Amino acid sequence: MAGWDLVMGLAIAAASRHVLLRLIAVTLPVAMVITVLCTANHYLVDAIAGATLTALCWLVVGSVRRAGPVEPRPVENVERAPALAAGAELSGPARAAIRRRPVRTPAAEWSRT
Repeated sequence: MAGWDLVMGLAIAAASRHVLLRLIAVTLPVAMVITVLCTANHYLVDAIAGATLTALCWLVVGSVRRAGPVEPRPVENVERAPALAAGAELSGPARAAIRRRPVRTPAAEWSRT
């Protein structure tokens, strides 16, 4: 629980510019640790381990994001046409791939029998 609240606190603090929201972001994980310890649901070691793991993951993800964007791998041999938004038009190879496929309608099936 302490790890999850620390993630939420870090995210709120990183995303907000308002001082009150940043204060709430700091208070949230502290209040959760106090609550969990007072109700005897976990030990202090659990809270320390959760906070350590969360902080380590936050730092690793932050360093990877600062390293720059990752280029997506090129898509090869796409067999299906991409999903389109309503009203979008196909062009190029996608349109040609759709034209090559025979359309199977009930009328075409009945004429074969």
